[in-house]
Amino acid sequence: RAWDERGIGTRHVVHHNGAMFMLFEGVNAEGVHAIGLARSNDRGRSWIKETVAGKDEPGGPVFEARRGTKAWDNRVVGTPWVVPMPAGGFRLYYIGSNFGEDGRATTGIGCVESVGDGLAEWRRVPPVST
Repeated sequence: RAWDERGIGTRHVVHHNGAMFMLFEGVNAEGVHAIGLARSNDRGRSWIKETVAGKDEPGGPVFEARRGTKAWDNRVVGTPWVVPMPAGGFRLYYIGSNFGEDGRATTGIGCVESVGDGLAEWRRVPPVST
């Protein structure tokens, strides 16, 4: 079973190191959403899912919901938007959601930063307190 077997949805494309990269939302058989990575070397005419270190399937996922926790994004991470940072690396903004014990959904906007200069590894940014 593929991590994105129920299809892909929202995607965002960035130019990086002479290629185009697409971060895309995929959905598995259980309806859990995650974000994958594909690359185009021909200006977007064709796309190939990237091989991601530590993942069994092409494309990733490169960023996943926090399954098995009570986190606000334990069911869905999707709708990716990637922003290059002036000092290098990237920020990925995403929509996350879960379903609480009462059956109500919680939704928010999350932010992760790339580890290094690539698009295949991300770390969560701690929330800002006001």
